[in-house]
Amino acid sequence: MTINLLKKIEYIYQKKLYLIYFLFLIFVIMSSLVYGYVHLHKIAYYFNDNNQIILSKIPFGYGPLIDNLYYNNKYEQKWFYDEVFEGVQSYLVRLPLLPLLIVAISKISLNFYIFIVLKNLIFLSLFFFVSHYSVKSLNNNYINFLALLFIIFYNYYNFIVILNFVYSDAIIAILLPSIFLILISNIKKKSILISIFLFFLFFTKTTMFFLTITISILFFFLNKKINIIKRLLPISSILIAILIWGSFGYIKTGKFPFVSGMVSNNQEALSIVMNKEFHNYYPKLSVDLIPKIKIKEKFSSEWEYYEHYKKINSEYITKNKERIFKDILIKIKFILFNYRKDQVSPDENGNYENPIMISHIVNRMVFIASLFFLFKNLLINTKTFKFKNIDLYYFFIICFSLIPHVIGWASSKHLVPIFLISHIYLFFRMNFLKNQNN
Repeated sequence: MTINLLKKIEYIYQKKLYLIYFLFLIFVIMSSLVYGYVHLHKIAYYFNDNNQIILSKIPFGYGPLIDNLYYNNKYEQKWFYDEVFEGVQSYLVRLPLLPLLIVAISKISLNFYIFIVLKNLIFLSLFFFVSHYSVKSLNNNYINFLALLFIIFYNYYNFIVILNFVYSDAIIAILLPSIFLILISNIKKKSILISIFLFFLFFTKTTMFFLTITISILFFFLNKKINIIKRLLPISSILIAILIWGSFGYIKTGKFPFVSGMVSNNQEALSIVMNKEFHNYYPKLSVDLIPKIKIKEKFSSEWEYYEHYKKINSEYITKNKERIFKDILIKIKFILFNYRKDQVSPDENGNYENPIMISHIVNRMVFIASLFFLFKNLLINTKTFKFKNIDLYYFFIICFSLIPHVIGWASSKHLVPIFLISHIYLFFRMNFLKNQNN
């Protein structure tokens, strides 16, 4: 009976993929509606009585920008802190993918239920088809395809992050695993797909800057069987992305945003870490609670603000090397071994809890196991220096994903893309790619 059931599933996968996709859509819609209901009642301050999103109140500094973009078609906003700025407009506080995405879906509907369903249908459908065609290019096994979908859904915390919409990690948690799948597959038009995905990934967060460059360079050197022009496409797409954002910044502010200066509040964000109180809060309490230095002077541009914090951070690094090293160890310990809820805020009485999270335990177990397999495989191939592509891609993606978080800080939601890729790597490496060259 079990064999017959498996044959039926195989038949549906081979001949009637649309049935699986239809069931997938129903699951995504139902999950999004449940998430929307809970989110509306749990975080009500950026929704009105008609369940519509109040764009200006979207958190993490996106609200004013999205509101202005939606109503005035202008990619600009007044600076967060009116006390240090006098009517100064800022253009480079946030990278554009998330704001543009929210505005585009909001143009269809501001109703949160419709909005969140559309957003999740777009991105989860993207992962669905990337998974399907990636597996099909390798061995056309429906079990592996269903396992990839299961990886996305089974861990409660990971899935909640994916369903969210107020931070870029929700987008990265789909884009980065999709890129990894395409890289290790034999999918057709791989170079074009990687170029498109890397282009959009570049515009999510500044932490993706070096990662997107690294992936594009790796793709060039690890795909020598592909035409050199096609191998250069991912590098070209990143150069185009850099030029687009840089040109916009230069036209608006007179300065080309690049590397750590891709966004003008990057040094302010880094100042949270460059603080002697950091270790007293992180990772249990929200870093937003760390006392900030009061600014007495006024600024006439966002780059003056950037340079102000850059100077403060440089002085801190010079005088507090030992404290910085200890904080780095705290962050590494968190990344590898944290099993409690992090970045919480106290209630009105100053009480807070950091309960054990099963999702975090599972994520860390998979991550550590995947690292074990990675280093084992790298050591085995050290003598011949013939490393498999899947190991090299995973190694460099993990390294260049984690370095920004070791320099800055990582919360659990920041690590979800890394954990998902670790799930995929471990599954593939132990399963049907273990004897292949990929």
